[in-house]
Amino acid sequence: MTAGSHGANDMIDRDWLLPHQDGYSHISESPTKLRSASFWDVNATVWGVNNDNWRLGLMAGWQQTDYKWDAHGGYYSYWNGLFQGDLPDGKGIGYKLQFKMPYIGLTGGYRYHNVEMNTAFKYSHWVRASDTDEHYLRNITFRDTNRDSDFYSVSADIGYYITPQAKVFIEGEWMRVTNGKGNETATSHDSGDVAYYPNASGIESSSYNVTAGLKYYF
Repeated sequence: MTAGSHGANDMIDRDWLLPHQDGYSHISESPTKLRSASFWDVNATVWGVNNDNWRLGLMAGWQQTDYKWDAHGGYYSYWNGLFQGDLPDGKGIGYKLQFKMPYIGLTGGYRYHNVEMNTAFKYSHWVRASDTDEHYLRNITFRDTNRDSDFYSVSADIGYYITPQAKVFIEGEWMRVTNGKGNETATSHDSGDVAYYPNASGIESSSYNVTAGLKYYF
């Protein structure tokens, strides 16, 4: 399990509200602050090769990734620029994103004396993606779900054993979830109305992580 609570970036929100126009009609951009991020991964490996120097195996597992962040201020341009301006400086949008999936993969490694290198590839065709989009200025909550995305991940690490059980390491990982279409609901907290839009949402993600740390093997 990996968790984090810091990070900043910009959120760009594009909407296609004109059915006969290929490009987006609405856009807004706001500075964002990461509230939390967590990553769970439980897996098992069957080794085909496993000796003092080399190992190679097939893996299967389940993982879940969660992100939460807030958007503050920024600017907007709606209806192809007909209405545009600055957004209020306060919190405008709260966003939650979650991916759940079983996966299969291939993993391998090489060790020479105290130096060890490992790599892994993971794939899933069974991604369940969901998000919650809180628009505080409009007092509306949007919820999206889909089940038809693919997941790819490639990781590599190198480490050095400072004792037989303890290793310092650095690891890099690239992950991608392809765009999947799904259903959306919009709940107005002022009126209580709930609107349902079938096959109207899309969720995708691409990210990379760099981790450095200490591992201890019992």
